Formats: sequence, structure tokens, C-alpha cells
Amino acid sequence: MKPSTLVAALLALSVVTAAFGASAEEAQKGHHKFPMPAAEFKGKHEARITKARAKLEERIKAKSIDAEKAKLMRARFEGSVVRVNQAVAKVTADGTVTKDEAKEVRAAAKEARAEAHREAHKKAPKKEEPKPKKEEPKK
Repeated sequence: MKPSTLVAALLALSVVTAAFGASAEEAQKGHHKFPMPAAEFKGKHEARITKARAKLEERIKAKSIDAEKAKLMRARFEGSVVRVNQAVAKVTADGTVTKDEAKEVRAAAKEARAEAHREAHKKAPKKEEPKPKKEEPKK
């Protein structure tokens, strides 16, 4: 093997190794390092709730939703927030949050959203109208 080829191969190997090392040390955007301190996790959680609350208010304003319906939407949202906050309190009790505990919080949030959706789109009970009696054929 020529010395220049050997040098080029070693240089390429070092560049590739350095690139993989840098990506392993830094978490990708949107990916968090676990275990995470409880305070940091709570901060991220609160920021997410604040953003969702602002988006809800923006949606209410953009669609010109009447006050009564907006009040119901806010109540459903706050109910979901309470359920998710309970899950956050449970996983942050020991001071650190593992990846599995974070998944539990995400599952609780998903279930809370689904429950709020089911509640919002619950069909009103049908009014029972008296059924007309069928006339029996005369004999």
C-alpha cells in the first residue's frame, strides 16, 4: 500500500470517528438525555403546557367560539392538565426522571387528551319519541 493511500485512509477514518463521537455526546434536537433531573423535566413540562394553553386560546379566538363553549373547552383542558401533573409528580418524586418514567407521562398525556376528546364529542342522549303504533290488519 502506498504511503499516501494509507494517510488518506487514516484521515478518512479519523473524520468518520470524530463525527460519530460528536453525535453520540450531543442529544439530537427533540431528543432529551435521560436520566434527567426532576426540576429540568418539570420545567420542560410546564413550558409544553403553557404553549398548549396559548394554542387553545388562539384557537378559541380564531374560530370566534362563544363564551359558554370556550368555558367548557378550558375546563376539559384543565382537567387533562391535572391528570398529567399527577403523573409528573409521581415520576419526579425521587429527584430524577428516567426514560421509562417519561414514557409513562407521555402515555398519561395521551390518555388525558383522548378522554377530553371523547368527552367533547359525546353524543347527546337521543330523545325518545313515541313510536307510532302499527295498526293491526282487520280480520
